[in-house]
Amino acid sequence: MKLDIMESMKVRHSVRTYQKKDIPEELLQEIRAFLDSLQNKEQSKVKIKLVKQELGDKSVKLGTYGVIKGASYFFAGVCENIKEGYRNLGYVMEKAVLFCTSLGLGTCWIGGTFNKGNFAKVIELAGNEVIGSVSPLGWEAEKNSWLGNIMSQKGKRKEFEVNSISIWMLSV
Repeated sequence: MKLDIMESMKVRHSVRTYQKKDIPEELLQEIRAFLDSLQNKEQSKVKIKLVKQELGDKSVKLGTYGVIKGASYFFAGVCENIKEGYRNLGYVMEKAVLFCTSLGLGTCWIGGTFNKGNFAKVIELAGNEVIGSVSPLGWEAEKNSWLGNIMSQKGKRKEFEVNSISIWMLSV
């Protein structure tokens, strides 16, 4: 059952521990199509790349320094290394996060606790591009890791209210 955007905003929370369970190919195709639809709609070029970390693949480890457990899918936000690039990436990444939430998948914004070099190896960056943020993607585990429990704000969220940013997100 797919949630609408407002319901997705209400239920979305950071997921740091994932089930070791594949996302069905038809769902991945839907996600890829949505991510493709987001690209280059802003003045600054922004793209979101979906990558899979093969379990047992030692050649490139998409590390998150222990913050994320069990995720084998990630999407990485790539933008031009300019102020507007990062701002536009924020809007586009949030749309991707909310879309995946609407499909019942967990996500978690990661800005500094991931290995940028290893992500850059699997994503072809152009001259002035940087990876601004990544998010794991998958099915939330029933039990959180100890670090996930420490960092979690689930259940501590302020009451949801519709504001100008929510309305802007719906209109774009």
